Amino acid sequence: MLRPYPGSFPVAVALRKAADNAVIDAAALEAPCKGTANYDDTVHRLPEFRNQFAASPSAAELPASFSLGYVESQL
Repeated sequence: MLRPYPGSFPVAVALRKAADNAVIDAAALEAPCKGTANYDDTVHRLPEFRNQFAASPSAAELPASFSLGYVESQL
């Protein structure tokens, strides 16, 4: 039985709320197309992800660093 990573659900909900409130660009949450979901694609998308967080009105309240965990799509 697959179990989600502890704490992953609140993170997903918070990201969705941030996108719905235009704090981050909703396109940053889109999964890469099949065939492009690879390391290179992820590395190229990370700077935009960082920029979206830095541009947030809440940027001063965000931690200085964070970690991202990637898993295979549709797990």
